[in-house]
Amino acid sequence: MSTSKISRFTSKAVQLAKNAVGERGEVVAPEGGGGFAEYAVVSLHCLQVYLEKSYREALDLLSEMPHILGEIGLEPADLPHHSTLVKWFDKIKTALWRVLLRLSAQLHETSGHAAIDATFFDRE
Repeated sequence: MSTSKISRFTSKAVQLAKNAVGERGEVVAPEGGGGFAEYAVVSLHCLQVYLEKSYREALDLLSEMPHILGEIGLEPADLPHHSTLVKWFDKIKTALWRVLLRLSAQLHETSGHAAIDATFFDRE
């Protein structure tokens, strides 16, 4: 049985998130409050970007995708409120994004093409 594109994406996103933040044996979705495992929140953000939806819309769609949530370790009833994700990503450190970017870039073969630096910094 072949897996869907979103399932393959989710599997890679979860692995990248675990590598970036470290899997510390956290409870993915806490009962009665507390924080979600960081890799789960990062994975949900990746899916929000993949789906090209707002956090609210992405969580609504994901609530109907138990298989996809299962790859993260969540149940539909475990999904956080959209404001939880918004607040979490307002606080996330740039260092984590750099790690995710580096790890995700390693998933692709190099093409032999050079990148253009568009930061406008003088490199002399």
